[in-house]
Amino acid sequence: MDYSRHSGPLISVIVPVFNEEQSIGRLLQGLHSQLQPLDSFEVVLVDNGSTDGTLNLVREFNLQGKLNIRILHELKRSSYAARNRGVKEAGSVKYIVFIDADCVPKAEWLCNGIQAMERSNADLVGGHVCFEFSENPSAAEVVDSFTNLQMQHGIETGGFTRTANLFVKRTVFDRIGLFDPEVQSGEDIRWTKKATDSGLKLIFAKDAGVTHPARGWGPMIIKQFRVGIGKNAVLRVQGLNGSAALKKTLLSLWIPKWHKVKPRINHLPEAELRRRKMSILFALWALRFVTAFGQLCCFLRFSK
Repeated sequence: MDYSRHSGPLISVIVPVFNEEQSIGRLLQGLHSQLQPLDSFEVVLVDNGSTDGTLNLVREFNLQGKLNIRILHELKRSSYAARNRGVKEAGSVKYIVFIDADCVPKAEWLCNGIQAMERSNADLVGGHVCFEFSENPSAAEVVDSFTNLQMQHGIETGGFTRTANLFVKRTVFDRIGLFDPEVQSGEDIRWTKKATDSGLKLIFAKDAGVTHPARGWGPMIIKQFRVGIGKNAVLRVQGLNGSAALKKTLLSLWIPKWHKVKPRINHLPEAELRRRKMSILFALWALRFVTAFGQLCCFLRFSK
């Protein structure tokens, strides 16, 4: 790719952050280690009201001059509002790239994502998310690894994906608009599905990879409750109204069947799978209840 004809950054990497002190350093170091020329991209970090040391760490990193980092502030507490702010401030860049603050990009991430977009003339590209596990992963971590951020499956079976690792041509926002800032979870699914329904091309790029820590019980309960709150909007993408969406979720609360779950777990040996079968099934079932509870709360709130 010839960058010499473009004045200023060609790519804006947008990162919404909220109290990411424990992870932001790894993300920034990963961005600094990109094979993509550093002068071809900027990092637009949009703070959503952090109260820990996140911004201090970013400013310290910025003073080292390793990356072109811009720090913005979004008062509305919503990761999608933060992403919208980043898009609005991105200027004349050709590509918008989203990554979550707790992800770490591989060195070839940006290069491969942009090249995949150009080779296939795609409008959007979803990259691979590889889960990292603790030394002795909990059942919740295992469930997280095969239920969340399944980028390839969403793209190839549903025409949607997530903003944890997403490349977008700047012109896509001119065509279909910004994210809905009122939605707390799942808006990226609705937005990318809207793009593909509009005739835009979305592909999966396995070699544009990032790593993401698998969540333990506490973070997973918080995550799945938030997913439940946003799930009505997600299921409406599939043509279901609020009550039908809730009914579909409640019908999913049967004890999961092992023969359907086992093929989705590809990082544990056979003996370990046999030993942990019941704990994994219980974790999946319990977290489905958390999701359903979040969805029920959302449904009751908006049906008043």
